[in-house]
Amino acid sequence: MALSTDLTKRALLALVLSLLAAATAFAAGGREAASTDGPVRVFASVAPQAYFVRQIGGDHVDVGVVIGPGQDAHTYDPSPREIERLGSAEILFTTGLEYEAKIVTTLRRAGTRVEIVDLTEGINLRELEAHWHDPTVPHSHDNEPGDPHIWLGPAEVRVQAATIRDALVRARPALADEFVEGYERFVAEVDAIDARLAELLADLRGTTILVYHPAFGYFTDHFGITQLAIEAGGREPSPRQLQVTIEKALAAGVETVFTQPEYDDVASRAVARAIGARTVAITDLDDDWPELMLRIGRAIADQ
Repeated sequence: MALSTDLTKRALLALVLSLLAAATAFAAGGREAASTDGPVRVFASVAPQAYFVRQIGGDHVDVGVVIGPGQDAHTYDPSPREIERLGSAEILFTTGLEYEAKIVTTLRRAGTRVEIVDLTEGINLRELEAHWHDPTVPHSHDNEPGDPHIWLGPAEVRVQAATIRDALVRARPALADEFVEGYERFVAEVDAIDARLAELLADLRGTTILVYHPAFGYFTDHFGITQLAIEAGGREPSPRQLQVTIEKALAAGVETVFTQPEYDDVASRAVARAIGARTVAITDLDDDWPELMLRIGRAIADQ
């Protein structure tokens, strides 16, 4: 009986998504539609989100990544040829990174048929620790961009999965059942990783980790850990900012400084020397999302 109920719910969800997709297509009116033959051609901003798309879309998606291995997503400047390549996609999934504004503006001005899907939709964006300010000076956080690293929080990943599912259904309404099934399998995978990490990090609630670039906030928030960042406003810290970070790290009893291969580690090593800590390299970008999450969790647990 439970199996029958699950199948009924799945069928109803697929039907609702198909109807929404049909309504969207009808509202588009005279716009020329992209071909619905073959896999949905998709680009995702970063490798972890490309993994989400592949898990949900399976063989029905052809996924590319805007930011390649070792590239800094915050300083990346797409060339005209790269933007032209993105214009061949049916869907571009964005996540609020700085470089995306140039791509989106160019694609829209060119009149391409690429659907821009914002994966931050429905997510309560956290504030970036990188927006350092002198505590003695009045400061407002109004209009500051939120933290775009939403692929590292299990709760946020579940929201993104639903957004991806809906976008794929809009592109291929006839494949709604397959996309719903892919979504359900992927969410089950997220739940399993979440449970493993919760057990691994249970004794670390209330502790602090020190990183160079504040990419791990959704991860640390989810598991009750505080993230302290060396970087200040996307730039190398000033001597005053560095001193404040050192004082905070000493007060928190930090024994490990996490460096990231995409960033210069000079400041990180200086802080490590000042507080007598070791350095450990971790990354927030990998195309194997489950393994990425587990590596981050193990690195924090072993600090």
